[in-house]
Amino acid sequence: MSEEQKQGLLMHFSEPIKYGLINAVTNLASEIKEVDEQVRLEEFGGKILASNEIMEEKWE
Repeated sequence: MSEEQKQGLLMHFSEPIKYGLINAVTNLASEIKEVDEQVRLEEFGGKILASNEIMEEKWE
């Protein structure tokens, strides 16, 4: 992930919960011009959703 993409992700990450992270990743994907990169980020959002490792509670 490029520095620009990391900054974009942080801009979209407004809720410090699992679903906030998923929303940030998929919102970032919608802003990317390269289709392959969009797909990669959307798939990453799906992996976050499927993961049991990320807690549902707010991060502290």
